[in-house]
Amino acid sequence: MPMSSEAYLVLGNLYKSYDGEQNAVADVSLSVAKGEFVSFLGPSGSGKTTTLMMIAGFEQPSAGSIHLNGRRLDHIASYRRNIGIVFQNYALFPHMTIRRNIGFPLRMRKAPAGEIDRRVGRALEMVGLSAYGERRPRELSGGQQQRVALARALVFEPDILLLDEPLGALDKNLREHMQVEIKRIHRELGITTIYVTHDQSEAMTLSDRLVVFNQGRIEQVGDPLAVYRRPHSVFVAEFIGDCNRLNGKVRDRASGIVELEGCGPIRIPEAAGWSHGEDVQLVLRPEFVRPGKGGKDELSFSLAVEGVVHYGDTAVVIGRWGDKQIRMRALSYDAAGIEEGSTIAARAETANLWLLPQGG
Repeated sequence: MPMSSEAYLVLGNLYKSYDGEQNAVADVSLSVAKGEFVSFLGPSGSGKTTTLMMIAGFEQPSAGSIHLNGRRLDHIASYRRNIGIVFQNYALFPHMTIRRNIGFPLRMRKAPAGEIDRRVGRALEMVGLSAYGERRPRELSGGQQQRVALARALVFEPDILLLDEPLGALDKNLREHMQVEIKRIHRELGITTIYVTHDQSEAMTLSDRLVVFNQGRIEQVGDPLAVYRRPHSVFVAEFIGDCNRLNGKVRDRASGIVELEGCGPIRIPEAAGWSHGEDVQLVLRPEFVRPGKGGKDELSFSLAVEGVVHYGDTAVVIGRWGDKQIRMRALSYDAAGIEEGSTIAARAETANLWLLPQGG
């Protein structure tokens, strides 16, 4: 189902304080299109789950508004919002069969028995559990229980689906499998989805857009690759992936010369947009550093290797450029001849370098 370009869920200047003094959420504004998959990403305590709970109606905003499809929600009881939610702990009823667990929201809405049977059967088929309807939760694996929770959240055709760290209790293989399942179901149903996680790779895999939270505020919103490649702050750069940071000063904006502390002058075209003499930080992802001599439009430097960490398919080379530590992530065969104590030529395309203000 194609995604609409019009705003469907609108958060307007949301605040939440539990003690009247400190804000758990501060001035959060966001528009989500119908059919969009948006991930709230951030560390523990950043405000992402509190914002989700306000959308669900389990928390009341201290200030601000929530609109869904033009209808104001923040003064409506949670059970009247027609919102599906999936929690990390599944919250299944242990005494009920899987079929009755999934049908529970429909029974609460007093749907006819025939309609309940039809919808539950379709939901079981959607999550690949048609043969498990008469079992109880304890007879299923963690991944299967999570699918039941997802089916229960979708069976009554909610206006929006909220997922609060739903894969946190699963092991790596199951998590990756469920990511594929969630993406497939979203693609088939086209339901507007808000997904809370602290797992960067999970958010990158699933999302149409990322909303990065930090200390109760939205730090950056955007396409996952755009946020990764051009973070607006040091926090975003370091939270989403790994990065090398070097302090410097713009020496000649016309020619893009930046003087890096302990490394010397380098040319970065992006410096043309900064003021002469401005203090900056050069930011470079480890995977954009490559072994070998640089060519045109590449930064070239010598890297004194202090260690190599092998991960099988990739390796991280840790070394020094001048007096600054640099990490390089390369494919294993590219790093095969690199050893601790050696000095190698390294390079990075200037297109993959960017500048941030110092302390920003």
